[in-house]
Amino acid sequence: GRGRARRRRRRVGGLRAGGRLLHVAEQLGARGIPADRAAYEHALTSAMVLRRYDLALSVWRRLDADPRVAAGSREYNAAISAHQCSGAPERALALYDRMDGDGVRPDSDTLHVAILACEAGAASGRAVQILGRLEEFLASLGVSPAAATYDATMRACAARADAPRAATLLRQMVRRGVRRTHPTYAAAARACAGAADRLAEVGTFLAAENHAL
Repeated sequence: GRGRARRRRRRVGGLRAGGRLLHVAEQLGARGIPADRAAYEHALTSAMVLRRYDLALSVWRRLDADPRVAAGSREYNAAISAHQCSGAPERALALYDRMDGDGVRPDSDTLHVAILACEAGAASGRAVQILGRLEEFLASLGVSPAAATYDATMRACAARADAPRAATLLRQMVRRGVRRTHPTYAAAARACAGAADRLAEVGTFLAAENHAL
């Protein structure tokens, strides 16, 4: 209908605008015109909107080598996400680790993207560690991480078959009232498949939740 057509036009318009911003950044580089932080940020954002992760990383490398411009959390977030989305979770996490050394404080977006990189790289220990840091960060703002972030951490445990961390995480989710779904329990069950006692614990939590429903 008309609503669908309007939404499509907005999406196409957004992609065209993103393409123009990226083109401007490329032209600046080709002509040797110095770019400022805003130009780099726009170019990175445009490349990510277009899902051109290769271009995002190209812009990041140009920014990273530019002695006149210091990257902030938004630029780091885009580069970390580009590494993660292009199938290089180890590079994403290495860049995340570099932030503190560069004096750039990770924000909630950084920590969420880093957890997704942990999921892709089956780094369950790192995922749980970063989730803890995210919880502390958001607690200072009076909010909690989204349930999807806990689920991504659980999937990292499943990818590693890390039963102890998965069981601990599930208990934590239950204690804190974090929403659990069937995918949450499925990931917990995969993580605990080789540990009968913990798998039984997952089943107990699931049965109690189904009973409550």
